Amino acid sequence: MKRLMLFVCTMVCMAIPVRTQEVRGARLFRNERISRAKIASMMDSLANNNFNVAYVNAWSRGR
Repeated sequence: MKRLMLFVCTMVCMAIPVRTQEVRGARLFRNERISRAKIASMMDSLANNNFNVAYVNAWSRGR
């Protein structure tokens, strides 16, 4: 009986569709101080090109 229940539960779990989200990311390096307007422009550009993640280098060489 336990094996039958395990089998049924496994089949039910396999039948449930899993929605996955594609991650399209870009790494942003902090080379110099940039304005908020430039950051906003960069984010808009990434969004317009279907990127949904921005990895920001916030700590570089102890600075």
